[in-house]
Amino acid sequence: MPRRNLMVSCYPDERVHAIVGNGSADWNRAIECWAAILAVAAEDNAKTFDRDEWKFMAARFSPVNKGRVAEIRIPTHYRDPGAFLAGLMTDTPTMAEKLATLDYTHAWAILKAIEWRLTLDAQIKPRDQWWLPAYWAKTTDEFELAT
Repeated sequence: MPRRNLMVSCYPDERVHAIVGNGSADWNRAIECWAAILAVAAEDNAKTFDRDEWKFMAARFSPVNKGRVAEIRIPTHYRDPGAFLAGLMTDTPTMAEKLATLDYTHAWAILKAIEWRLTLDAQIKPRDQWWLPAYWAKTTDEFELAT
């Protein structure tokens, strides 16, 4: 895929600078590392949850369901986002148990997949596997992003 230049401004907590560094090369590397780790976790999650479970999570975390993930910002320093997700599924014990077992990276991969799903909702076809990184990698030129 051709490289596209994207300029972003980032204002993280000062503690992050101590870990990542202060230069743009440091930040680029950090973003690329996190993306690689997240992609592996997303592939793992695709084996853990079936299509119906993904559809259920997308519906549950939709902005239509007030107070759900779509409207809540989980701080990145929150140590157990899997437990947070499980807490939103207390009425479905099997899903809650599966989500509660997720480590930090796998839980964030769920959140990223749901975010991607909600952003591209109108463009996603019923058979699309929107929870997979290969789907996320489609260039945004193919989609009309919802704002």
